[in-house]
Amino acid sequence: MLVLGGVLLIAGSFLTWFSILGEKYTGFSSGDGGTKDGPVFAFFGVVVLAFGVVQLMARKVLAIGILAIVVSAIALLAALADLGDVSDAVDLADNLGIDGASGPGLWVILIGSLIAMAGAIATVAKRRV
Repeated sequence: MLVLGGVLLIAGSFLTWFSILGEKYTGFSSGDGGTKDGPVFAFFGVVVLAFGVVQLMARKVLAIGILAIVVSAIALLAALADLGDVSDAVDLADNLGIDGASGPGLWVILIGSLIAMAGAIATVAKRRV
């Protein structure tokens, strides 16, 4: 589950997060010159993916499970914050009569972080030391 969650975090960074006036934006798009969260989610994805690979190879690393819970929780909170921001921006665009829509990228990141967290919790619950 950690591996799948990591892959989804990485993939969601590259998918469309939202579109305004027919222009699609991903986590790596430079729109208003603000911060781009795609690289952050991709980094979290790589870290969670690495944790998953280590878990599959070592099978006895409780500390990795605990770290994976922390990383996936941070990714989950960041995804929720970005979903709120994108939702507000799309609503504002709609109110101004501008064509805006949400994309699947942040939802994939949200699902990936939830799957990663579930895998990490399952790892800790088995108490493999």
